[in-house]
Amino acid sequence: MEGNAMKQKGIAIILLVAILILVASTLIACNNNNTPTISTSQGLNYKLTNDEQGYICIGIGSFEGDILNIPDTYQDLPVVEISDYAFQSR
Repeated sequence: MEGNAMKQKGIAIILLVAILILVASTLIACNNNNTPTISTSQGLNYKLTNDEQGYICIGIGSFEGDILNIPDTYQDLPVVEISDYAFQSR
């Protein structure tokens, strides 16, 4: 019985150390100063749909950020599609 208790205690300590290492590495990664620039659609090219009820994102345009974030709306209408090969030039 005493052996099982010690074994369980050892496993608990190993798990605790693993969790602490995971938390520490996450905090270090979050404090990285090389955080990418997030930009929301500035410079992307859009085309109005045939029924004029929304927009299609058709290209990268002059967008220069690190992470592309296509918005839900553009000029108060929904962005309903991303055209094939819209970002091929990147």
